Amino acid sequence: MPALRPVADVVEGGNMTAGDDNVIPFPKGGRAGRPKRATSPSSAGELADDLTAWAGGPREALGILLQLGTAFNAEHLPTRRSPELLPPRAERATYTVRIDLTGARPPIWRRIELASDPTLDRVHDVVQRAMGWTDSHLHHFQTTPFSDMTVLPFLTPFDEEDEPGIEGIQEAEVRLDQVLGEVGDRLFYEYDFGDSWHHTIKLESISPRPKGAPVARCVTGRRSCPPEDCGGIGSYNELVDAIEGRVQLSPEDAEMLMGFPDSFNPAEFHIDSVNESLEHLPPDLAVVNPALAGLVRALGDPERTELEGLIEAAALDAPHSLDPDVMAGMVAHYQLLLREVGQEGVALTSAGWLPPAVVSRLCAGMGLDGRPYGKGNRENQTTEVHGLRTSAVELGLLRKYRGRLMLTTAGRRLVERPVELWWHIVGRLPLGNGLFAQQAGALRLLDLAVPGVAIMDTVATGLLAGAGWALTGAQGLDEWAAYRGSDATARVLRGMRCWGDWLSPPTGNGRIFARIVLQSTWQRQRGGTA
Repeated sequence: MPALRPVADVVEGGNMTAGDDNVIPFPKGGRAGRPKRATSPSSAGELADDLTAWAGGPREALGILLQLGTAFNAEHLPTRRSPELLPPRAERATYTVRIDLTGARPPIWRRIELASDPTLDRVHDVVQRAMGWTDSHLHHFQTTPFSDMTVLPFLTPFDEEDEPGIEGIQEAEVRLDQVLGEVGDRLFYEYDFGDSWHHTIKLESISPRPKGAPVARCVTGRRSCPPEDCGGIGSYNELVDAIEGRVQLSPEDAEMLMGFPDSFNPAEFHIDSVNESLEHLPPDLAVVNPALAGLVRALGDPERTELEGLIEAAALDAPHSLDPDVMAGMVAHYQLLLREVGQEGVALTSAGWLPPAVVSRLCAGMGLDGRPYGKGNRENQTTEVHGLRTSAVELGLLRKYRGRLMLTTAGRRLVERPVELWWHIVGRLPLGNGLFAQQAGALRLLDLAVPGVAIMDTVATGLLAGAGWALTGAQGLDEWAAYRGSDATARVLRGMRCWGDWLSPPTGNGRIFARIVLQSTWQRQRGGTA
């Protein structure tokens, strides 16, 4: 192979300067005035190939056809159907896949070991980091090659923004093992709809999943990722031929090459750098409580990156568990209240408060004797008792009925089943009426789960504002909005004794409780905590 020349030398050797008026710049997807084929097609297939190559990709070619109006009958377009999904695997496995950049000459590829069950939005992150892209453009996954216009690609959040109500399957709702099931199966990935970088992801082997294995690990690979915005695979191949001395540099190639780093070497591949990048994947939103995952998806950078870092610090993809005796201790105050209400219920005062005798017994059972509550027999003067009663109603354990506080069906069933009661509370959090309260509650839980950051004091309100909530007034950002929005969740955390008292730092069990709540129901059913 001819000797590699530095990019600067190649550009200089091509007699190209930034101000050369003879340069014909070319946009993404192809050279202006330079279709890749100049033949007269003799069949519909050749015509499709010509148009696709000239336009820069099948999606762009379809757009051109649709714009032709009366010159093209849109009824001739094939009906596009949703992809067919496989049933998820019963047990997690390790998939070894090879990712090839279509059309690269010489080949550019990566071999990756990864879990069988990440959702496709997570696989997108793996492909970006494994190949070396910067995630600066849009993308799509498809179960058939992109030249096949009969199958719809999976949708991304940007599709919904561009076309509200669009029909299709969101990539965030599809697991990898629902599109790759057997050795030899392939998935297709397009990045940057201008340059149209097409990738083929082929399943090479399936093996048992080792405990503690990373989400993704690069085994081997070949050659560098092309720089962004360099015109697509055809243009890049020509540039590589020039860099590696196989052809003379053309004027337009020289202008494109001026944007490359001078040290760029298309033959290099650094597996350590790839694996270091894969170690810092964004959190898997499939294992995150939906309220928190929804907040992440609503954010743009840099707020999204900041929140993803906090979620990573909470280690929500790791198993967390508590001893049944610890669970029972955490729900003891709720059991005390449910037993006090009893099967017959408790008549409330005319003002709607618990009777003084009940409040006194609850204060004694909760260890509140000696606190500055006067006689400790007035609910409206005893914050802990009132918060416990309010949260029990919000958790669906108690209800008001004709002036009495009564056990609900769930309350009657769970009063003497502390572990089930504990899980019932986990499943109801974060609490609150409406999405804002649930997202604020999720941040209150994250504040408890991540030590040493003080999320509620520093970034919570800003994150909520970044998600589109109107939290500003005449004095600017309302720094207390996140606290107020998360009140319902905070009442439960107090009732579960996640803090020793109002002024104490969180307990270790409280942090674990918050982390378990912030894991999705799917993760708990995987056996991580139950």
